[in-house]
Order: sequence, then structure tokens, then C-alpha cells
Amino acid sequence: MAKNLVLSRRTRLEFVDLLDDERLELAANELDRLVMTRFAGKTDPDLAVDVFFEIKEKAKGFSVNALENSLVFTAPTSLEILYAVYDFAEEYL
Repeated sequence: MAKNLVLSRRTRLEFVDLLDDERLELAANELDRLVMTRFAGKTDPDLAVDVFFEIKEKAKGFSVNALENSLVFTAPTSLEILYAVYDFAEEYL
């Protein structure tokens, strides 16, 4: 049975293998800010969720996959990763 990813006031995002790219850095900062704003002041975060930004040139648009303890954002460009972050936040936060 697959477990669902749950973001909560205890969530701390850990960005894994973040490439040196201004847009990916902005996407990471924005996702962290949006999660922290959503759950601000509730408690100190103590549950790590790994976040991966995967650039795949052949991807058609962007996608976000939530696994048990991770979020995987995939898109053909770093700009579309940023769009995926905002889309994810609008839909799920």
C-alpha cells in the first residue's frame, strides 16, 4: 500500500542536487516560502521532504509527482519548473 505525501506545519523542505541555475534557485526559494507561509507559526518543522527539480528536455510541459517523502518537479526548462512550483502551490497549499 502506497503512502501519501502530507505537507504540514511539521514539514521541512530539503532540496536535493539543486543545479546552479537562477530560476531553479528562485523556484526553491518560492516553494520554501509558500510552504512556510501556509503553515507559519504552528511549530518548528521536523519532518523532511526531499524536493527534486528534474530538467528533461523531451518532457511535454511540466509535472509534479508526490511520493512518500519527496516531491519531484519535472519540466523541459528551469522556467517551467518555476511555473510548476506556482501551479503546485495554487492547487495544494
